[in-house]
Amino acid sequence: MIRVAVLIGVILVVLYSFKKPIQQSEALTVRFWEEKAFYDGLPKTKPEYQKIYGGIVPHHLVAGEIIADLFSRLSLQKPKTIILIGPNHYEVGNAPVISSDKDWQTVFGRVELDRKVIDSLKEKNLISFNDQVMLEEHSVQGSMPYIKYFTPKAKIVPLILSNTISKKQLEILADSLQDSVEDGAIVVASVDFSHHLSSDEADRRDVVTLEIMKNKDIEKLLALKSQNVDSPPSIALIMMLMEKIGHGDFTLDQHTNSGKMLGDKSQEVTSYIAGTFR
Repeated sequence: MIRVAVLIGVILVVLYSFKKPIQQSEALTVRFWEEKAFYDGLPKTKPEYQKIYGGIVPHHLVAGEIIADLFSRLSLQKPKTIILIGPNHYEVGNAPVISSDKDWQTVFGRVELDRKVIDSLKEKNLISFNDQVMLEEHSVQGSMPYIKYFTPKAKIVPLILSNTISKKQLEILADSLQDSVEDGAIVVASVDFSHHLSSDEADRRDVVTLEIMKNKDIEKLLALKSQNVDSPPSIALIMMLMEKIGHGDFTLDQHTNSGKMLGDKSQEVTSYIAGTFR
């Protein structure tokens, strides 16, 4: 009996030793993190409660205070799931929509996946898993620390979209996500707008983009290039989803650019359009 007990003990130790690294490997570590921008951008006052169904924020970490503003407001809702969408900047991975089946490790702890939603999308062949692409893409990754800090119990559905995705593919994806949104998932598009322009030209471009968004013209939106917005599909997808649940009107909360925020408009800027669907 003693030998049997010892053998069982050895087996359990071996199994545990194999189990532990598997658990550790289930999280991708956030690489895009700027501590000063994060803490400098934290809200100085408590936000007022507003029911928010979706939001648009930058992923440029210069705009940390804009990102923090949205997630601090979402903290009052305590969302169970956040569907986080952004561009595939480098157009790598050979798929219109890329995600991962891994959690994300931030300096504030682990952000867990909503595996039910992720598994459903994978079973329908609507997403492709590619950990390396996700690790090298900063668009959705930069929001992970904010999500964990402000909404520590929220699970995520991170999706990066190729600019080659078609309107029809976006409609199918929106149909597949609709039930989750109706069940209370918040949709956040992590998107920057005008790129490599003067501050004045960026403002002019943003006026055009905002008018297209106001008119809910998906065709014109998807035809825009990076000088207006770095991920037309991400904006189109959130607009489609918000329209499906009856909250399709976008409220502009902040509009600025990196030059204005840094106090130097002499250089080319990245512009930020941030707001909510309520």
